[in-house]
Parts: sequence; structure tokens; C-alpha cells
Amino acid sequence: MTFSGSGSFGYINKRVNPLVSVTQITSATTGVTLNSESGVITGITQTLAADALISFTLTNSYIKAGSLVAVSVVGYSGTYDGTAGFPCVSVGSVADGSCVIKLFNPDAASLVGIVTFAFQVIR
Repeated sequence: MTFSGSGSFGYINKRVNPLVSVTQITSATTGVTLNSESGVITGITQTLAADALISFTLTNSYIKAGSLVAVSVVGYSGTYDGTAGFPCVSVGSVADGSCVIKLFNPDAASLVGIVTFAFQVIR
């Protein structure tokens, strides 16, 4: 891969800050607010059926319409043995001040447990 030109990509050796975190309350679709370039979101205990998708909104003042928001699963209280689902996460729409985080369970079994996500805003 070759890059040319001048300017800044907007991301220089950053790490997710585990000290900045928020926990969902009420339900797995409840939005959260965390104003930081990176952080950790702890989901609520949930059951997500096989081949099902849910989403929630992350409100964050660092997110701009052109931002790239990277998100990954960093914890799951269930097991990865084919009996308790498999959490997959992605980012949906990105707008000034927010993005939609989508949790998908592609497994044949229901996802049962708490999913923890890490995110990084890249501007």
C-alpha cells in the first residue's frame, strides 16, 4: 500500500483508555453517552436470539460526520463453545455527535451474557 501527499490522518499511536467507561442500563438497546476519543462500553446482561441483530446509539462529542469509529468485542461473559452465541460488533451510521453500534449473533445458539466493547474515534 502506498500513500502520497501531505496532511494528517488524525490518528497517532493511540490506545483505548480503559479508565473511561460507561455501562448500559435498562436494556441492550439503551443508548450510552461517553465523551472521550476512546473507551469501554459494558453492555447489560442480555439474551440475543440466533441470527439476530440489535443496535444502540453511542453519543460522543468527539465523533464527527467524517469520523471512523473502530469498535471491537473485548469481553463476553458467555462461552465460545457453540452453546451461548457469538458476539460480532460493527458501527452503523456516523453523524456529528453520535454513531450506531450494532451487535449481531451469527451463531445457531442464543447469545446469553454481558458483552463489553472497546471503541476508538479516528478523526
